[in-house]
Amino acid sequence: MNIRQDAAYVKSPNFCPFCKSDEIDATKLESVHDTVYQWVRCDTCETEWHDIYELIGYEEVVTGNE
Repeated sequence: MNIRQDAAYVKSPNFCPFCKSDEIDATKLESVHDTVYQWVRCDTCETEWHDIYELIGYEEVVTGNE
């Protein structure tokens, strides 16, 4: 796996990291083991890539019975 880290893209992933266009479409999420990938495509240069997500924490949304 060739993981690229463009600091500007990672900070605000609202543009194509290859041609800098803001005409991108993010679609389905897939998980493999402990990694989540999101498919992204640029409508301008037609490049496709995966955004890769990392678990940084969790929040309780419903308290269960104790």
